Amino acid sequence: MHFLVAALLWAVFLWRMPSLRHSAKQRTLCLAFAALALAMTFEVPQVADWVDTTTGVANSAYLAKHLFGAVSASAVLGFVIAIVRPEGFFGRTRLVVQTVSYTAMVVTFLLAPDRPGYLEYLESNADSPWAIAHVAVFTVYIGLSMTAATWFFLYAARHARDGWVRAGHTFLGIGCGLGIGYSLVRLCYIGACFGTPPVDTTAARYEGVCDLLKMAAIVCIALGSCLAPISVATRAAHQWRALRDLAPLWRGLTAAAPHVVLHNELPRRRVERRLRRRIVEIEDAILALSERVPASLQDEARDHARRLTPNPTAQDTRAEAAWLATAATLAPTKAYRGDHPEPTVDHPGFQAELDWLRRVSTAYNTPETRAFAAQAAARLNLAKATTTV
Repeated sequence: MHFLVAALLWAVFLWRMPSLRHSAKQRTLCLAFAALALAMTFEVPQVADWVDTTTGVANSAYLAKHLFGAVSASAVLGFVIAIVRPEGFFGRTRLVVQTVSYTAMVVTFLLAPDRPGYLEYLESNADSPWAIAHVAVFTVYIGLSMTAATWFFLYAARHARDGWVRAGHTFLGIGCGLGIGYSLVRLCYIGACFGTPPVDTTAARYEGVCDLLKMAAIVCIALGSCLAPISVATRAAHQWRALRDLAPLWRGLTAAAPHVVLHNELPRRRVERRLRRRIVEIEDAILALSERVPASLQDEARDHARRLTPNPTAQDTRAEAAWLATAATLAPTKAYRGDHPEPTVDHPGFQAELDWLRRVSTAYNTPETRAFAAQAAARLNLAKATTTV
């Protein structure tokens, strides 16, 4: 079991490694998983035996497990504080508590008897106040860290707008809450071990509950940390789909008004910026091309759309696409003297504007729109020629 959990944690750490370059809080979360993976690796009996043999110090793997476990708890708390309180939360006090706790764990371990028995450290050293203090310091530190982290994660979950992020913070909060339960049970067991080790059945019961709580906490934390990146990937997929949906309208309008296109390239990974730029270029092209046609063309386009569909929303997008296609066709001609069409720009936000342009782009790429544009452009060209003569 310990080997499987350690493998899971290493897999999560490797999966999150690309996020190291993104921000300090992502690096903190990666540190948490690296430390937790190391702590669980030192719980694997074969690894623990190898470490003790190599160092020549009995239970040195036990000390390493506690130190890396404490570092992981500190990093998890630092990560959630960076989310909820970017300005910091008792930064100097937390640093002092960390330093004192880490030092106390090392000192009490060194003062405890050097007896072999990694798997039964408490039972083997029940007569040593130093050994009891070593485990107690680690357990109290984990309990305090997980208590603060639980509150912050659940607070972040309540205020998260994205569903995936909210679920991720909830699982992280549950995982830290299970860590509190682990600490409480462990403290009860430490009290039971003090002076006289408990009988085997009691020890097995306590260890079983502690292991169950610890494994459940690790799984919840690992799962919770993986849900927020799913939100990022899902949003990127939606943005790529939106870029693809806007392509027919963007190509048609920017081919007719190429001067609106910004030629400095954006990296492919900057999907949102590419999408926003494409929308700006479409809107600039619409304003430029509207000068090529008369305002009456909009009324003709609306009549055309009403003949095609009874749906008011579909009528609006088809009408918009129809007069835009006509204006693009007439791009090489001179500007029309008189009133021009008024583009539909009354949208409450970016997402509403994006949805509208995606629907217009779909209507723009239809045979009915192309037929309307060809006929209207021919008629307007003829009218211009007659007026000129």
